[in-house]
Amino acid sequence: METDTTPIPGAVVPKRPAIRKRRFTPQFKARIVKLCGQPGAVVPQIVRDHDLGFNLVKRWVWEHLMRGLSKGFVPVEVTQSAASIGDIRIECTRGQQRIVVAWPASSAKECAQWLRDWMVRD
Repeated sequence: METDTTPIPGAVVPKRPAIRKRRFTPQFKARIVKLCGQPGAVVPQIVRDHDLGFNLVKRWVWEHLMRGLSKGFVPVEVTQSAASIGDIRIECTRGQQRIVVAWPASSAKECAQWLRDWMVRD
């Protein structure tokens, strides 16, 4: 099958309308994130109802979670007597991932750094 794409002389080709980037207020983003966090929420339906992109809403939810996590870290000092306890045991769930970390208490700083790195990676 052969297709001829030669323009027809004198034919008018309509211009494609310019696509304007939509901007959303922080209040609107917060409302969408809150809707997505409701028990039983169906995120794809929320996305369709508000004429949004799934990845856009996913990013808003992720940013909201990261802001919450950054407020939650508290520096902890481990004394020498606490180091003789044995192992640090931490259970973490992030999305569909669930891990259990057992780390020697004598290496608490390394454990904290590893956990911090794991929590903020993409």
